[in-house]
Amino acid sequence: MDKKEAFKRIIVESRGLRPELIGREVRLPTDLQKVITLYGPRRSGKTYLFYQTMLELAKEGVPTQRMLYVNFEDERILPFSKDDWETLLEAFFELYPENVGEKTYLFLDEAQEAPYWDKFVRRLSEKKEFRIFLTGSSSKLLSKEIATSLRGRTISFFLAPFSFREALLAKGLKTQANVEHSRQRHLIKKEFSNYLKFGGFPETLEKEDPIKIRILQEYFELVFYRDIVERHKIRNYTLMKELMRYLVNNFASLFSIMGYYNLLKSSGQKTGKDTVCEYVSWLEDVNFVKLVQFYDYSIKRRTVNPKKIYCIDTGLITAVASQFSENKGRYLENAVYLELLRRGKEVFYWKDGAGGEVDFLMTERGKPRQLIQATASIEDNKVKERELAPLLAAAERFKIDDCLILTDDQSAELSAGRLKIKVRPIWSWLLEKRTNP
Repeated sequence: MDKKEAFKRIIVESRGLRPELIGREVRLPTDLQKVITLYGPRRSGKTYLFYQTMLELAKEGVPTQRMLYVNFEDERILPFSKDDWETLLEAFFELYPENVGEKTYLFLDEAQEAPYWDKFVRRLSEKKEFRIFLTGSSSKLLSKEIATSLRGRTISFFLAPFSFREALLAKGLKTQANVEHSRQRHLIKKEFSNYLKFGGFPETLEKEDPIKIRILQEYFELVFYRDIVERHKIRNYTLMKELMRYLVNNFASLFSIMGYYNLLKSSGQKTGKDTVCEYVSWLEDVNFVKLVQFYDYSIKRRTVNPKKIYCIDTGLITAVASQFSENKGRYLENAVYLELLRRGKEVFYWKDGAGGEVDFLMTERGKPRQLIQATASIEDNKVKERELAPLLAAAERFKIDDCLILTDDQSAELSAGRLKIKVRPIWSWLLEKRTNP
């Protein structure tokens, strides 16, 4: 079978793919004259979001034969040469000649596996009749590298593991209005405890707990070997694995390159500070961890202060780090950060002069707009004061009225001078309907 015939078979087969879909809250625009790039951690469901987008197009009346889906990890198309791009298009239009000149949707999954993908995409993106969607694996091509290759022709969308809302929907649970006071309350709280412990990777949702742990541990190893060691040809892979474990164990905590470098020096390990900085940036690039800056009007003070480290999924923490029960407040904080990330918020943390900390300070167009504290409980007066004092200080300094304390299971409204501070259960806040960023 020649290459064109092989392409035709793959194209026809792809039209018959009807995987069981769990609806995601991310919606990809389908009528922009821009290449839509989808990025995020491994196994977060990027391919399935492509299928979801194709299904939505079909519901809008777009004929399925106007959609071309190609997974470039399919061994049947290998080896793939420069000329095969044109052969692929020829195969598609020979199968469906009625598409010539019509609006056509191309879904290119793992496109970096094929040579000259960027030139092909750039050429087609200039033609009005094509709408192009693209994913790339972090082991071969990062989202920022895609953006560079396409030179302003792309808009990127981030896909995290399932939100709590999506995880419930995946289990067939639809939440009622005013869930805090509904009959569902205890069921939702039980599901939230499970979600907090095991996270939102789609592959883990319906598995037994020991299998979830195995899947997440294997995910850790996959990121380590494929996305880091192989991609960057790392020789000191022991140092990298130790760093990954350190970051996971110290999630929702302050982290500085110099502090970690000094820790290595004190233990007798020989490495450079620049190496540590490079390793951390690689882990952030592949969406293994996220780093949050200190907020200050001064850009210099932002950069010199330590960053806060968050893991891309709380299930990874359970699988790799210390005991869950000992870190409940930090788990809650990590879950809140991930939801703010999904909502497209610009997130910082803040500390006052007395060492008090505001977990999250959100900005809009560079201006401080909202403050959030995440804590297991504020029933204890000392804890309450510890959470309130920096919140009030930040609200006064940055003239912010929107203040929120998220707890494991408390609802209240606190008054502090001009401020009205809402206290809400985190699980209820997570279930709010969000708009696509």
